[in-house]
Amino acid sequence: MTSVFCEELAGQSGSRFAQTLGHNGCRNAVLGTTGRFAIIPDLNPLIYGHSLLVTRIYQRALMRHLNDDDIIELESVLRSTSFEFMNVAIFHEMLLCFEHGSSLTSERIICATDHAHLHLLPTSFQIGRKVLTESLAEAKNSGLRQSESIPSDEYIYLGYFDLGDMAFHRLVLLTSELIPSQFMRKVVGRVLGVRNWNWKDTSARRLTLGQIPKCFSFNVSLN
Repeated sequence: MTSVFCEELAGQSGSRFAQTLGHNGCRNAVLGTTGRFAIIPDLNPLIYGHSLLVTRIYQRALMRHLNDDDIIELESVLRSTSFEFMNVAIFHEMLLCFEHGSSLTSERIICATDHAHLHLLPTSFQIGRKVLTESLAEAKNSGLRQSESIPSDEYIYLGYFDLGDMAFHRLVLLTSELIPSQFMRKVVGRVLGVRNWNWKDTSARRLTLGQIPKCFSFNVSLN
């Protein structure tokens, strides 16, 4: 099976990335890759440098399927991404990371695509703490529960990569049979003061060339 991310990573003409920019000569932008992962820009960024870690091969959830070797590889690409962002992000003490993972028992598409992806936002510890507080409050209002392990239901994984100890940390794992669409985009947007966080809204922020940090490379083929 293929997805919009598969088309983008392959650098196909007419990719969603090219359509968003309105420039078919820019088929994709890639920051870093490993054997399993790639970093690409978010098409509706909530903050400068907002990016996505995606699997290079289609799968429906990320954190649920990682083994110990995958975690090492994940930390490696987050470390290199953090170094790249050091000189371009305004507030960069950590990469705030979140995923809305799909259910094992439902085919519901919970994001713009069901291709596994982890949101990465270069930001400060202060903002990270506010996002955690707001996430827990929103979870209580929405009937989400905390979990120690990733369940078969839908889940929200919230964590961060610390530039101090260069390690990946989990903040909280939330779960429910059905999690509201864009749960974390709403929370992060509220903390950052971004009113048009909803990517489905025609007034939402759209990626422009000026919002892509110079550390990204264009038209990279990852076939």
